Amino acid sequence: MNATWVPENLTPTIVLISTAESVRDEVSRVAAAAGATLAAVGSAAEGIALGAALLLVDVDVPLPRLPGNTEIIVVGLHGQQSQVWERAAALSAQRAAVLPSAAVWLADYLSQASAPVTGRIIGVAGATGGCGTTTLSSLLAHSAAADGLSTCLIDGVPLDGGIDGLLAVHDVQGIRWPDLADVKGTLNPRQLLEALPTISGMSVLSWSARAADLSSQDAFMAPGVLDAVRAGVDLAVMDLGKDHGPDSLAEFCDTILVMLPARRRAVDIGRNVLRCLEPIPVSLVIRGPVADGLDPQTIADLVGAPLAGYIPHQRGLPRAEENGTVLEYGRRRRLQRALGSIIAHLNVSTASAS
Repeated sequence: MNATWVPENLTPTIVLISTAESVRDEVSRVAAAAGATLAAVGSAAEGIALGAALLLVDVDVPLPRLPGNTEIIVVGLHGQQSQVWERAAALSAQRAAVLPSAAVWLADYLSQASAPVTGRIIGVAGATGGCGTTTLSSLLAHSAAADGLSTCLIDGVPLDGGIDGLLAVHDVQGIRWPDLADVKGTLNPRQLLEALPTISGMSVLSWSARAADLSSQDAFMAPGVLDAVRAGVDLAVMDLGKDHGPDSLAEFCDTILVMLPARRRAVDIGRNVLRCLEPIPVSLVIRGPVADGLDPQTIADLVGAPLAGYIPHQRGLPRAEENGTVLEYGRRRRLQRALGSIIAHLNVSTASAS
């Protein structure tokens, strides 16, 4: 049974390298349960030639040096626990699975690995303090959800007290960032989103307002959590505040909207922010009121970034932010038109995994 097995007309996304019938049978059952396309080969050379990004490697198979972007999971059977973990360490493999005990985990992982990820994470960053990134993030996510996009609002600023505070939803049931502090590896997108609070049709991943919870921040949890969010929704909108430094979550964004006040001195600030965020694609959202002699497109041209939209000055918005009625305020027709133009600029499609 050394021939490569691939379903007709399908390109394998996952390759198993093993000559052992028992290992092939176990992994094939797991792959079938996951709905994953599996190619089973007998040698490392065959597996590498298929070009899959994920290799399942039998603990007994010799393996040469692999390309750096190849993910490896060492697999073995009951009774081979120590050999599996030793081999994983020797290969610098990201994960290991001893079957059949790890079958459920592996099926879930293969399901995610084989599914196309079409969701996007859009960051909202302020060129200066007080731009209102949390408010714009909340309104964009809410508007996108109302348009039928599966949406998640993400709080990317631990010290700001949580989006819960802006939306006045501290008591809504669901997990927050601190509850995910011990999470490592891959998360099931559906299970994560079901565990988050749901507010006005959108999932919300917020920080806690309690200072004690901030001690549980763990930078290593962010990649797995954000990958799961991206795989589970059409659009995730993440509030980045005014922090563009190396410790921010900006690097996990596919695109960043930079909010810029419509003032002449903001042009140089905007240029500096763009340099800080390279090479992430950036578009500008200009916030009114507009200084004399300027207009949103002129400001965007001077900064050197595409214009995503213009948010006119909203006299009653500070009060809505204070009393937790931002989402209600965002239903105003003028503001809805502005939000709609920004979402149209992002060109998000409804094609995420359910």
